[in-house]
Amino acid sequence: MKFWFQRRSEALQVLAAWITGLVIICGIWLVSVLYLLEDARSVNSVRLAADRIRIHELEARRAEKDFELRALTDPDYFRSGLSPHLERHRRALDSLRQEIRRLSGAGSSQAIARATAVADAVDQYEKGFRGLVQACFERGYGGSGLEGTLGAARNDLEDWSQRQNDPAYDVALSRLGREEQAFLRDPGAENATRVVGAVGTLRRVSARRPDELEPELASHLAAYEDAFGRLRTNVERIGYDEELGLQGELRSAIHVLEPIVREILDEAVQNDERANRKLMIEVLATCCIMGALLAFAIFFAQAARLRNRSLIRVNQRMEEEHAKLLQAERLAAIGQTVTGLAHESRNAFQRTHACLDMLAEEVKDRPEALRLVGRIGDTQDHIHQLYEEVREYAGPVQVRRAPVSLSEVVRGAWDRLDQVRQSRTAHLTEESLAEASRLVCVVDAFALEQVFRNIFENALAACQDPVAIQVTYRESFLETRPAIQVSVADNGPGLGAEQRARIFEPFYTTKTRGTGLGMAIARRLVEAHGGTIEVGPREKGAEILVTVPRDLQGKL
Repeated sequence: MKFWFQRRSEALQVLAAWITGLVIICGIWLVSVLYLLEDARSVNSVRLAADRIRIHELEARRAEKDFELRALTDPDYFRSGLSPHLERHRRALDSLRQEIRRLSGAGSSQAIARATAVADAVDQYEKGFRGLVQACFERGYGGSGLEGTLGAARNDLEDWSQRQNDPAYDVALSRLGREEQAFLRDPGAENATRVVGAVGTLRRVSARRPDELEPELASHLAAYEDAFGRLRTNVERIGYDEELGLQGELRSAIHVLEPIVREILDEAVQNDERANRKLMIEVLATCCIMGALLAFAIFFAQAARLRNRSLIRVNQRMEEEHAKLLQAERLAAIGQTVTGLAHESRNAFQRTHACLDMLAEEVKDRPEALRLVGRIGDTQDHIHQLYEEVREYAGPVQVRRAPVSLSEVVRGAWDRLDQVRQSRTAHLTEESLAEASRLVCVVDAFALEQVFRNIFENALAACQDPVAIQVTYRESFLETRPAIQVSVADNGPGLGAEQRARIFEPFYTTKTRGTGLGMAIARRLVEAHGGTIEVGPREKGAEILVTVPRDLQGKL
């Protein structure tokens, strides 16, 4: 009995020692894990702040590009000085500075130094952007600002020239107008010199024919030269390209800002990966030493997975914002170019149309010449249509919703193609698998009419007579929102694999005439309504499926 109690006492001592050792090991493990978790949390907060800094920087750049594309060609901006793009830009910079303060509060001296550097770069960027905005506002657009003053001075010269009834003045003034327009399109030093030369030519014409109106001409020329000089100074201040003037200062600020932001993000990613590796090593080592801590290891691994999912979502959002910025830059380049071309070509198109009408009257007894005049007019209309399609694709989509029946929209689009169908044998049939009252949707009727008009034009171009187009309406859902799906099917040759994959890409077309923007514009208009447009599964002929929500709240 005594031996049993003695063995029992030893077993209790061993058990107590084992429990004590286990407690000590667990305490050391718990302290080390808590330390690593706190380090990972701190590193992760820096990583999230760096991700948000990058996102807000991209948002500010996107607002900057939208302002250059839309506000600088919007007369309302130059009348009020207000633009939603400037407000978006300001909010993005405020959010960016807030994230910089969070990064600075991370505690480490390195994080504080990085936050200070990026804050200084943001201040430099904002200063450059504000200076460029102010200079562009002073320059004006059309009839406002310095451009408006220059146009008013030129109008005074034109009024004076009309009273003289002198061809020499008209020629000199016409040259001045051409050189001025060339300068407004491309405000380089060479075009500015040509404007100055044209003003000198006008002065020399006046010197060869002195009369009582010369003082008035001198006054008008002085006013024009003063307006042009101020505009030229303003343009030089803005800069002819992104390397000069205020544009150059803004780009320099961006070149300083972006590397710092990328460096912060890369460093945060590396630190986050390093912290995660340390945590994983600790967990794995503990699991190998003591299987009893397996549940804790699983718990911490699950926490790490949740944290990584959050980072993946932030990275996906950052990539989406970057793609939107690249698209905005491409649309800005397209929109600026086409807007300038359309603006400068509008008057030329009008004059050409007037001349063609006069020419048609002169040759109305000559059928062959009259046919050629008609072909010239058709070609000119086609060029103007190309300008308008590209400008419409690059411009913003504004949806004005109202309750309307989709059947009326489709029928209106078909009726407006009557000239296209005039010499064709084409029939449209409609079938509704839903009640007539259920076809009423809160949409922009004009925008959707353009969508179906583009689809009908493609069908008419692809099909041989007789053309049979079948439109079918059926109720559907967009996620959980009630919607109406419109199927437009024709009896043409159908779509190939490449056409199915690229039909909605901008500038992709199989036609000899066209920009390839019709279906791309249709997709933008449908998506602006929160709907979808896609190629249907039909094998014979082509089928396009347009699905739009019935109203804004998902119920009618």
